[in-house]
Order: sequence, then structure tokens, then C-alpha cells
Amino acid sequence: RLLRHIYTRIRQFIRPDELVSRHSSDNFDVLLRSSCTDREMFLRIQDMTRAVERDLEKQLEMRVKNRYALSLRCGVYRITNPALPMVILRDRAILARKHPTHTMEGRMGVCGFYSDVERSRLLYEKHLENRMEAALKAEEFVVYFQPKVALGGRRHIEGAEALVRWIDPMEGLVPPNKFIPFFERNGFIRQLDLYVFQQVCACIRRWMDQGMRLVPISVNLSRIHLEDPDFLRSFVAVQKRFRIPTQLLELELTETAVADDLDAVVEAVERIHAAGFRCSLDDFGSGYSSLNNLKELDVDTLKLDKAFCRSLEMDEPKERAIIASVVAMARKLGMTTVAEGVETLRQCEFLQEVHCDMIQGYLVSKPVPVER
Repeated sequence: RLLRHIYTRIRQFIRPDELVSRHSSDNFDVLLRSSCTDREMFLRIQDMTRAVERDLEKQLEMRVKNRYALSLRCGVYRITNPALPMVILRDRAILARKHPTHTMEGRMGVCGFYSDVERSRLLYEKHLENRMEAALKAEEFVVYFQPKVALGGRRHIEGAEALVRWIDPMEGLVPPNKFIPFFERNGFIRQLDLYVFQQVCACIRRWMDQGMRLVPISVNLSRIHLEDPDFLRSFVAVQKRFRIPTQLLELELTETAVADDLDAVVEAVERIHAAGFRCSLDDFGSGYSSLNNLKELDVDTLKLDKAFCRSLEMDEPKERAIIASVVAMARKLGMTTVAEGVETLRQCEFLQEVHCDMIQGYLVSKPVPVER
């Protein structure tokens, strides 16, 4: 009865030469004739959904026993080639529905419009998904190190951050922003993070056997690891297998993880320390969390996001004041500070003036393969 009612409502809003049909389950296909803009089309669709919403409000007024709370998701595809099979037309509308771009007034839902850009992105992500497992086994993911240099009298390397690059044999270098966000969405980042950690431990083991000078290496840890209370078990097993002193390993949590679930991050930091690893808060200042959260986090290192140093010559008084205050606050909380994205000598000089402990960025070195 509910589906029949929705069908009837939509039918009242379409013209005689237009069509509505129930495709499957609670999915309806609507064919509309229109040369209007996307905005005008959206308003027309919104009028249809408002009619359904008014019916629900009447249910509330009448105290109907079995009321329904509905949220409609609509996808729109403009038919530019009528020769395309109906299944393709529908698939493109479904794609638009899954990636809404407009929010309807009231509580009735969202609407999306198909674009070739979005389709290309999804096809590319499907390609990555098809390749990722084989790429991991073939060791196409390569670990690079970016040094962290101490500020002071002698500027020497005091640590490094492990960064992953995908060297595809056919496509060449795949930029991290092309695969990292997608792997975080599909969960593959769990395997990739552990793989990077293994490579780091293997490298430190080689350096130990060769009697080389050792510095702590930090490895990024995606926030989705925090969904598993026992996520550290695999990392500890790798550390023990390679017999790496835990003080040489640092796990980096991002500021976005703090914004998502502060309590989970606090607990994760405690577990990381209990396992003997160091812990840092990455991308601090990128705009997601408040200074108030720092008092809850017992991290060893605070990494200042490159957004702090936007001016290459450090000629913005407010920018200098904020950086000096954050560095001073971190020192009072017992945290080491690392400034990321440092590109100029003037930035370096200013950070030394305010007693920042280390810098990381292209002024020192771009990320380099482990072999170098």
C-alpha cells in the first residue's frame, strides 16, 4: 500500500507524455521530458517529495498507528543519447543517486546528478581495487623515508617518517592521493599500513646488523585501525619477529581521528605506549580538532601541519604568534614538536627562534627511497 501510494503521488506530478514505473523493491524509474537546468529539475523533484512528506505529516496529525519515516534518494541522468540501452541509463541514474549533490528541504532526502567525472573516478577506483592485492604481493608499494632534522647548533637527522608510494609497472608512479583515501574507504589500508610497518622493521634490522646509526622511524596509522580494539597485536608480532627496540618505532595518528572519536584515540595512545612504541599526533592544525583535546592526549610528539607555515617568508604577524603559542604549549605539555612542510630558510630560522624541536619538508629533503 505504501509503495502504491508513492507511485500515485509521483504520477500526479508528471505530464501525460512522461512515465513512472516501479523497477524493483522500493526503486522507481521516472522518465521526464525537460530542457531545464539542473536547479529547475531539482526543484521539480523536490515538489514531488514534499507531497509525500505532507502525507506523512497528516499521518502524525491523524495519529495513524503504523506510521512510516521515509527518506528519498534520487539520482538524475540527462539522456543525451537515446540509443543507449535502458539498463545503462538506469545504471547512470543509480550512480548519481549514490553520490548526492543536493539536499532537499525538510527531512525528505537527497538528490544527485550524474557526471562523467564521477563515473571516471569510480571506474578508476574499481581498477585500483582489482589491482591492489596483486600489487601488494608483487611489492609494487615502495616505502620512502622523509628525514626529520633537529634544530639547534648542529642540524642532524633525528628521525624519519615512512611514506608509501605505488610504483605500477604499467602506469608508473601512482600519487598517494589517488589510492590512500580510497583504501581508507574500502578497508585495504589496514593491510597496507601493516606492510609499511614490516618494511620499516626490516630496514631497521638491516641497519642494526650493519652497525649503522639508528633514529626512530614513524609509520602512519589510519584511523580505521581504531575500530579494532586488538589492532596492535599484528604490529607487535612484526616488531618481535625483527627484534626491533620499541623506542625506534613511532606510530602516527592523524588529527582527523581525534575529531572522529577522541575517546578511541586516547585509548589507542595508551595501548601504543603499553606496547612500548612512541606515538605522535600528525597534521595538527589542519582544522579538525581543538586545542582543548591536547590535554587528553598523552602523545610524545606533536606534528604541526604545513598549514601553519603558509607564508614562505614568515611575514604574517598572526601566523608567527600562533606558531609560537602552539610550540610553547606543546613544550609545557612535554611534547616534542615537528613542523611539517618546511620549504624556506626563513621558515626554518623562525621555527628555531620559537624553539620548535625538528623540521620536516623539502628544505631538508623530499621523500627518498629507503635504499638511498
